[in-house]
Amino acid sequence: MKKTLFIFTCFISSFSLAQLPPNSLGLDFTVTDIEGETHNLYDILDEGKTVILDLFATWCGPCWNFAETGVLEDLQNENPDAVFCMAIEADPSTPESEIYGGGVGDWTTVIDYMMADDPSGDIADDYALAYYPTIYKICPDRMVTEVGQLSSVSAFMSEVNSCSQATYS
Repeated sequence: MKKTLFIFTCFISSFSLAQLPPNSLGLDFTVTDIEGETHNLYDILDEGKTVILDLFATWCGPCWNFAETGVLEDLQNENPDAVFCMAIEADPSTPESEIYGGGVGDWTTVIDYMMADDPSGDIADDYALAYYPTIYKICPDRMVTEVGQLSSVSAFMSEVNSCSQATYS
């Protein structure tokens, strides 16, 4: 009985962890990717690009499965002037070295766009990360909406095209 109550409590509490509400203001951040390049969110948005932010963990099987589809790589490659995809390893308890072969595998073999580690967990905290993977669309007007694991480039582009055209100068 105690075990059943514990599982039920865990199940219910998982729904109390809220993601950001749709059209929340995205907070600015700067990350250095695994290639050593620095990227600032607001600078990318100011270029008129929509950012697809994939918050993942190296040990997360569903994250790996989504990365293996290649949909975000295809989205980035087919729409470089409209979209910037970011994969952020968002578990602060996981060292960056696990990107290269910890958890479920070598993430550099399944992600071929901007990938970075968030060792402090600040991005995960700022974006109310409650589960992995969490995939957000951040429009040039800085509004954030969770889009989830969409299965095609056209589905992601439909989300991108729904962004407001307002930008900040």
